[in-house]
Amino acid sequence: MGGGRPSACARRARTAPAGSGKACLCRPVDWIRGRCRTHIASSRLDDPRGILSRATRLARIGVLFQSHAGRVPDVTSPDRAPAAHLRPVVIDPAARRFLLVPNRTVAPAVWSVPAHPMRPGESFRRTAARCLRHELRLPALRIAAVTGRLPSSDQRRHEEYFILVAPAVRVWPCDVRLLLAPDARWWTTAELREGGTHVEPEVLLDLIDGYWEGWLPDGVVSLE
Repeated sequence: MGGGRPSACARRARTAPAGSGKACLCRPVDWIRGRCRTHIASSRLDDPRGILSRATRLARIGVLFQSHAGRVPDVTSPDRAPAAHLRPVVIDPAARRFLLVPNRTVAPAVWSVPAHPMRPGESFRRTAARCLRHELRLPALRIAAVTGRLPSSDQRRHEEYFILVAPAVRVWPCDVRLLLAPDARWWTTAELREGGTHVEPEVLLDLIDGYWEGWLPDGVVSLE
């Protein structure tokens, strides 16, 4: 104990800039990414015949990228774009449906969910409260334990987090569709798949199905 090797947490604390005020991450992203690769390699033995779908395999092997307590790192200056966007998906668990908003600037129309910039250091819940409760005036709500993550890319400027927003009670007490957007519409994943409706991102349907069917683990799940 006394003369042993100091923990990684203690070593990072000693090397952090003085006065930075930044908390030590006991599970850095590189560590988590390494563990995920190990799980991916070992999981191939669980499904030798390739029966499971890609989405199911990704969910079951735990490709999770846990952010710093669900917060956006404070790596941006006030004059730069926010580090991530929050994209809340309003769901109706009783009817297994969710709200999407059309983007009619392209043909055919693409259905998606709004994006809200996350402020540096802001958690998912605080962003959701600010955008949904204070700005859109949605009634009391709860956030599901499953969160989908899409990293930034050439086509996607911001990292995006998809949260599932359910009513605090069994059903919504009012028509939240009109509060979200005038042309918002309730959909089921079956309706979207059978009708060939364009959804952005397409993997959003796997996130919703995984939540309904219960095979997605709690936490932040990579949607790549």
